[in-house]
Parts: sequence; structure tokens; C-alpha cells
Amino acid sequence: MWDFRRPRRGRARKTPTRFAGFVRLDPDLAGMAHALTYRMSLATCFATRLEKRRPLPGDGIVPEPMFTVTHAITIDAPVERVWPWLVQMGSDRAGWYSWDAIDNGAKPSALRIVPDLQAVAPGDVMPAVPGAKDAFVVAAVNPPHDLVLTAPDASGKAAVSWEHFLESVDGRRSRLILRGRVSSHWLDLARARPAAGHRRIFIERVYALLSRLPRPLLLGFAGFGHRIMEARHLRGIQYRAVQRVNAAAANGSSPRTGARTMGDRPAGIPDVQGHVSRGFEAVREAFVENFARHRETGGACCVYQHGEKVVDLWGGVRNKVTGDLWEQDTMVIVHSATKGLAAMTLAIAHSRGWLDYEERVATYWPGFAQQGKETITVRQLLAHQAGLFAINEPVDRSVVADLDRLAVVLARQKPAWEPGTRQAYHALSLGFYEGELLRRVDPRHRTLGQFFQDEIATPLGQDVYVRLPKEMPNSRLATLSPPSPLRMLTGFPPRFWLAIMNHHSNIYRALVTNPGSAVYQDERCVYARNLEVPSGGGVGTARGIARAYGVFANGGRELGLRQETLDLLSAPAIPPTHGFYDECMKADGIQFSLGFMKSTAAWPFGSARAFGSPGAGGSLGFADPEAGIGYAYVTSQMGTALTGDPRDVALRQALYSALHRSGRP
Repeated sequence: MWDFRRPRRGRARKTPTRFAGFVRLDPDLAGMAHALTYRMSLATCFATRLEKRRPLPGDGIVPEPMFTVTHAITIDAPVERVWPWLVQMGSDRAGWYSWDAIDNGAKPSALRIVPDLQAVAPGDVMPAVPGAKDAFVVAAVNPPHDLVLTAPDASGKAAVSWEHFLESVDGRRSRLILRGRVSSHWLDLARARPAAGHRRIFIERVYALLSRLPRPLLLGFAGFGHRIMEARHLRGIQYRAVQRVNAAAANGSSPRTGARTMGDRPAGIPDVQGHVSRGFEAVREAFVENFARHRETGGACCVYQHGEKVVDLWGGVRNKVTGDLWEQDTMVIVHSATKGLAAMTLAIAHSRGWLDYEERVATYWPGFAQQGKETITVRQLLAHQAGLFAINEPVDRSVVADLDRLAVVLARQKPAWEPGTRQAYHALSLGFYEGELLRRVDPRHRTLGQFFQDEIATPLGQDVYVRLPKEMPNSRLATLSPPSPLRMLTGFPPRFWLAIMNHHSNIYRALVTNPGSAVYQDERCVYARNLEVPSGGGVGTARGIARAYGVFANGGRELGLRQETLDLLSAPAIPPTHGFYDECMKADGIQFSLGFMKSTAAWPFGSARAFGSPGAGGSLGFADPEAGIGYAYVTSQMGTALTGDPRDVALRQALYSALHRSGRP
């Protein structure tokens, strides 16, 4: 568990043996930071820097905004197909295609084009909430490209402008840019008493409450909530313009009879596929029960014991929007569970004598020896003890794709403190350092993703990738559904909310910028292709991940691992000078060693010798040499639990109960 009390500096702190009264937190921040920043990445919907700075026709309506937000999305439909969905928006009209329970009085948004709502002109009202008569007012309309809505204050001046700017990408696709500009007059609107007889809906009550907060808190909470709503709004438009119309065109039905609506789940509990060996029936029962009790929508679980596949299950949907089923070969992104895959490559390098965990990194990478990094050992780097959790220089997808440029940036990075003294979760940076280190020691100078494919995935015949190939069809990939806004708001400690919204905090710098976890997302092809983010961009099946860990748990013969290497991986973690308190996550209790997370009282999985890595939203892979277990669980529905995802916990409890009952080691 994570202890949120701050230890005194200069003194090591032992991990407490009793944890009553303290808050627990998933070490991968699946319970917070990864899930939260994934939601934030969806919230901006990949608006580029140029789009955020680009002047739009409606900017002058609110000339001096208190804040401005810009989001964008690419839609696989021409502008003529998207425009009808925009002009019919509004409560008491077609809705806002967002969270209807929040902003539309719980009335479902339309799933078809309404012919009677296709003509709008300046001065018309698209009601912001049910019954509204004064906002949103159409300020400008230029079919089929631009729609500007405003909310006037008491004097008639625009307190808010909300612009939908639509342009063609290549004749077949559209780019929809949303920009909201809010003046300080908005506070008066939010604080105003409702008209007689008007009952405020949820979103109005939230804005009234936020308007009374100090401005820094107001901007943080209101901005974050707005981004969540805008993400749903944009994807609601995208879904309707593409999925519904395509479905109707394909089968000749009306849009209402097309694919499942967003957020719909298959009726009842889905048919679970796969098998379990005798004695492991409880794992199947737990997997099925996850759909009924723990809001599972789609996923897979696999277990190898002593080289034998004893559990191999999958079920549900891989895409909540289309309702496509999770198949035997469905793959999904596993976020920081990728760290375990990356650590496997360095373990192989160690077994081959290319790498010594106790040696200085600069021995293998001379350019690393600058800015105070000369004495950092490989062990310290892999244990998140190097102080290199953030990258100060700008790093975007183009830099990540150019490993030579990236290496120069990494070498110039200065540690945040004396290496070896403190632990700080290297959320994304760790994998980049691992990748360059492996390139240096591998006689063939392969990238980490290529090495993993050549030396682990292909020899084991498994579908797991650190570098997802361009030719992989989208139909093989599950799409991750982020947690709901309500679960996001209620599921995380306030201290982390504040930290993740503070652009200068350690965790924000580690996870959100340079390059940020959105770098390996790509809405056009589900996940980024031919791009290596070894700390978060891994894609694979539960079967493939479990198989790899199963080899590591049972002597490593198939991969040529030496027992010396496996003994080091199973050994206890070595603390930095000031103990295991994590300076990024501001919490105590999680331990890292040689690139893996170790099983501890704070985050138990398997025996004390177990090692693995969890991923945002609930995924987990680990090896337990004591039980001979290789385990993996993956999902298409991100969770927010702070003590290990309840779906994964239920599966592991069923697994180890079965082992205990059978008397298996």
C-alpha cells in the first residue's frame, strides 16, 4: 500500500508491516495517473500544437478569455456527412452526443439525422440544458464548415464562445476542431440563481459549485471536467458520422438498427471461450463473474504452470462502440505492463554476458556520462533510482521514432537529484533508456522492439509486440475504454488530483509531457505503428505475455536464460539511500528491481520471489518461480481500483486457491 505521509528527508524509511488506516495505490498509477492521463489524452483528442495556436473565425467573440481550450478529432467521413450532426445539436433537440445523464437531462442523444433540425441561423438558440432559452445562441454559421455558439451575460456580451470548425482532410475524411473561450463574465452566469420554476440539472449544479472556488482550483477542476465532456462529445459525433451511417449503408437499415450504441453492453453475461485444466475451474468462474460483478466488458486471462497452459480464457467485446467480439487472437495495449517485457530483453542480454547489472551505464554508453550521470549503475537505472523520471527537452513522436536523436536528448538529461538516493517512478523515460542501452550492448545493435520480437516473441510463437507492425490489421486489436468521469472523480486521492493537474509536479512531468502517454495512441489505426515506447506501448495477447513469464518462472531454457540471471530477478529489491518512498507518486510501499516490480505486502502477486509489471487500467503480467507460474490478464475496459484491479485480484485469488487445494507447488 502507499503511505501518503511524507518521510523526513535524510533518513531511510522501512516499509511498514501494518497498513491500517493508510491509502493504497496501484504502483503503475492504473488507479490514477495512467488512467487519468489516458483520459486526458482522449480529452484533448490529439489536437496538435498548431491547431491549438491556430486562429479560428470565432476567436474575436471573446477577445480576452480567462482560459481557452482546443480539441480536435479526425473523422473518416467527408464534411458533408459530419455537418448534419452539428447543426441539430442542443438539449430539447438532438442532444450533445456526450454524457446525456450530465448535460441532457438523461434524455438519449439522437442516433439519426433529424431533417427538421437542419436549418440554423444567427440568433437561433441551441439549448445548453433542457429548457434553456438564452444559451447557446448561434453567433455565426458557415455551412458546412463553421458553427459558433455563445452564452451571453446579463449585458448581452458573450461570456463563452464554443466553435465547431470542420474542414476536409483529403476529400474522404474530416478534421473537426473544437475551441472554447471563456471570459471572466462566465463566473456571474454560473453563480446566478436559476429562473423561477427551473430546476438545475447536474452540470449546472457542478458549475455553480466550481464558480465559488479560488481561481486556480476553478481553472483546474473546471478545465479537466470540460475536457472529459468534450472528449465524449467529439467521439459521439465521430461515432454517429462513421459507424451509424456505414452500418446503414451496409445493410440497408436505418441508423437506429446499426451497430450497438456507445456504452451498450451485450445482454447478459457474454459467452466465455477457451479452456481450463482440471482443478482450475474456479478461475473460469471468476472470469465469468467479473462481467457480472466487476463491470468487465472484454478481456483475457492465461496461466502457464511448469510449462503447461492450464488457463486460457477470453470473452466479451473488444470494442464497445462497434460491439465486435473479443476473439482468441485479439491483442490489446497493456501500458506499463510493457515494462516487464522490456526488462526481459535486458535479462537475456545479461545471460549472454553482454550486460552486468552492477556495471555503470556509461561503460556501455559513453555519451551517457554527463550532467552527473557518470556513476549511475544499470541496477539503479532499472530500479527507478537514477533521478531520470522526466525529460526536460521537447520530445514528440518524431523524436521517439528517431532513436539517434532520442539518445542525444536522453544523454543530455540531468538527474533530478543524486542518483541512488531516491526512488521516482520512471513512467515513460525508463523504456527509452533501456532501449538505447540494449542497442549498445547487442552485437547486432537491434532496437528493443526488434530484439524482443527476434529473441522472445518469435521463438515462443506468441503475439506480443513492443513495436506494433504497420501491417497488423485493426481487426486484431481491442480498443481501450477509459473509466467513466464519475469513477475518475470519485476513485482517486485528492493529493493525486492536485499533482496530476500541476504541470510542474514530478508525476505530470514523468507521464504527461515529453512525450506523454498519448504518444503511442493513434485514433486512425487504434495504436501507433512502428513506434517503440518500451515503458508503455506494448500490445499483445494474455497468452503471449503469460507464456513469456512462464519461461522465466521455469528455468528459462527456451530463451537461453542462465540460472544466475533468474536468481537475480527473484532476489529482493535493493532500496535507495532514502528508502522506497516514491518521489513521483508521493507514496511508499512499492519496490522495483532490474526493470520489474517486485511482489510486496503493498502490492502482492504470487510469492515473495515473484516479479512482473502491472499496466494502467488493470492489466498484469508476472512470473512466480516458487509456483512455476506465468500469469497474464488483459482487458479492454480500464479500471480505477487503488488496490489492484478487482477483476485481476479475483482471478489471482481463484488461481492460488486452486493451487493450494490441489497441493501443487
